[in-house]
Formats: sequence, structure tokens, C-alpha cells
Amino acid sequence: MKRRHTASLALVGWLLMAPPTYPGPNGSFVTKTALPLRLWQNIGSYDQSVDCDDERRALLDLKKTESPSTFAQEPLRVKLSIIGSWSAVCVATDDARLKGN
Repeated sequence: MKRRHTASLALVGWLLMAPPTYPGPNGSFVTKTALPLRLWQNIGSYDQSVDCDDERRALLDLKKTESPSTFAQEPLRVKLSIIGSWSAVCVATDDARLKGN
């Protein structure tokens, strides 16, 4: 591998991205996963993909263990953040989908 390729690979990081979530009707929540990735929220930055995936899995594990009564007591802002994080994905920092048109 040429030296310049090695340098460019070292600069790639990983972002944990969560889609925007909004309050819906009747106390429900709407997660906008269809929006372009560049409009999603960065909820974590990592040097390696395995670290990003570990954090994503940890968020999903929280979903399984979250008590309904505990969740009900959270402020709306926190609920929106929690629900959006359940749909989070890991993306390389050089992914073209993060850039605007």
C-alpha cells in the first residue's frame, strides 16, 4: 500500500448517527429514518468501527431493559433522544451520504 493511502485510511473515524424523532399523535413518537443521513444527529464519535458498533448495541440493550414507568417519567426531550438512538447507525466520517448536495 502506498504511503498516501495509509495516511488517508488513518483519518477515517466513525459516527453514531440517530434519526430525528418527533412527538406524534396520541402520545406516540415518529422517527424520520427516511430523511437523508446528513440530517440525522451525531450522537457519538469513535476511532474504530467496532467501538461504534459496541455503543449502538448498548443502546439497543437499554431498549430491552427500559422500564415503561421509568421511561414515562422522562422529559419529552429525553424521550425523543432515546427513541431516535434505537434506530442509530454507524457511519464512516468520509461517507458521501453525510455531505450536502
